[in-house]
Amino acid sequence: MPIPGHMSDPAYEMNRNVDRMLHLYHNRHYRIIHEEIRSMKWFIEDLTSSYRSVPSPLYDVIIDMGQKSPSFFDNLIQSRTPADLLERFRLSLYPFSFIPDMQDDWRLLILIHQLYADALARDMKGGRLAEGFCNPLKEIRLMLKNTLSSRN
Repeated sequence: MPIPGHMSDPAYEMNRNVDRMLHLYHNRHYRIIHEEIRSMKWFIEDLTSSYRSVPSPLYDVIIDMGQKSPSFFDNLIQSRTPADLLERFRLSLYPFSFIPDMQDDWRLLILIHQLYADALARDMKGGRLAEGFCNPLKEIRLMLKNTLSSRN
């Protein structure tokens, strides 16, 4: 919540409200603490609560990706549910529709990998990546490999 004070130097009282925290996150005065805001476990879990329906290992990787990459975090802000994410980036999945025996449950896994790899490339330009940013990419690639190899 904003605390009354000088307009040029706003102060906030912290609470556990996702939308209010996003307001703080988008405030230009607090860009220096973006990584700290993204790293708050309760915040990222509340923001992605609709993603809890995906299998546990994937959900955990999504949380990790949101904490490590500001660009991927922005995707989670824009698409608060897996269905929203799939709809928003449906054209990105078009080339994968040609994979023989493509199953619907693979779509989200492939899309998450693709979005995170793209986010890393964008974030590298600005030096905005958190430590260990490659770990989620390695985990999602292993999931993809196991998922796609299990179809044989």
